[in-house]
Amino acid sequence: MNIQLCIVLFVFWVLSWILNRKDIMSPWVVVSMIFLIITYISIYISDIWDLYIAEETFAILSLGILSIGIGTIISKVVNRFFGKRSLAYLNNEIKTIIIYNENTLVVISVLIFWVATVSIMSVARSISGTGGLSSLIYAYRLNSLAGSNTLPSIVSNLILVNYAVGYIALYVIINNWFAEHSVNKKLLISVLLPAFIGLLQGARGNLIQYILFSVVVYYYLYLIYTKKRNIDVTLLVKIVVVLAIAIAVFYFLKVALGRQNEMEFVEYIGGLLCAPIKLLDVFVAEHHSKSVVWGLETFTNLISTIRRWSGQTGFVYRDYANYRVINGISLGNVYTAFRAYYSDFGMQGVFWCPMGIGLLTGWAYERAKSAISYKSINPYLFIYGYFFYGIAMLFYSNTFFEYIANVSFLKMLIVWYMAYQVFIKGKILIKLK
Repeated sequence: MNIQLCIVLFVFWVLSWILNRKDIMSPWVVVSMIFLIITYISIYISDIWDLYIAEETFAILSLGILSIGIGTIISKVVNRFFGKRSLAYLNNEIKTIIIYNENTLVVISVLIFWVATVSIMSVARSISGTGGLSSLIYAYRLNSLAGSNTLPSIVSNLILVNYAVGYIALYVIINNWFAEHSVNKKLLISVLLPAFIGLLQGARGNLIQYILFSVVVYYYLYLIYTKKRNIDVTLLVKIVVVLAIAIAVFYFLKVALGRQNEMEFVEYIGGLLCAPIKLLDVFVAEHHSKSVVWGLETFTNLISTIRRWSGQTGFVYRDYANYRVINGISLGNVYTAFRAYYSDFGMQGVFWCPMGIGLLTGWAYERAKSAISYKSINPYLFIYGYFFYGIAMLFYSNTFFEYIANVSFLKMLIVWYMAYQVFIKGKILIKLK
């Protein structure tokens, strides 16, 4: 069914591309394009990796991706109903965003980085004793995956603050690049340090999220700057180069972070992209019953938090997502996002959960493009840039709801609002002696 799925996904991609006026950053365009590329690759390496999928898996993927499209179309219709023009953003001008309390921002980032580094390394040494940096990072990561409470809550919250503020700094850097054609190197510190904290925790996701956020913001600001409705060759080449670098970094960081590296680059990337679809197929073929806890896999973080608040044991991803080996090759334990929806709610979940993603991301996308005027930061573009990681990684795991349906996202919204008031609007001025 791989070829049939490839054909269906190609139809979805063409349809979404036409409906969104050739805008490649539309949610449905992005999702259908990513799954199309992955399915096409799987056809050529199916014999090696045994990546053939059954009819039920074909139905799940087709329905899920179609549902995202339905959600985005509904968002588009509602946006038009309220008189919003989808190309209105092209009438905006890119102006320099002034950062207030810039030195304070950098000092806070450095202090949080120092506290986080000391805490993470202290926990890592308590687990593994002595060892090099990569072995310590790997030990810390394994401990985190086991669900252990590795850091004091105050340190975890400080890391979240640093990470959230990094998004604002990144948006300002990109915006001011178009306005002034220069990079604020001091502000760049507030972006790099949170990413390094993520790497010290053995996680590559934070860095990838920053990269994808940058791609989205750069893309739309580029269109505003050039007054173009659609992507051109120059921008396309830049995006391809950035994504290629991101994939290479993702691979080589695997070694630096102490993870086992048994496969070559091409083999690893091919498996990384295609294995989740095969694992979904294996899971579906086993005919599991629905999750014993409502929404266990879809809303793991939220349910775990609620259970811990009530004095119960929380859940971790590894409790239900088993590692799989096929033909002597480890395919990991990520099953695409659709496993979660199917496991929790059956085919109804495969329809409604992706539709919810389409509605939410479609709303942010449409509002970002219909914003006629805004002060400093386009909030809808900012939110869509944050959502983008979730929709781009649907082929991999249930990243979208993991990052949105949890208390941490609520905290980030609060941090973004407060940071905007202090560092963008300058409501509070802080002078460092």
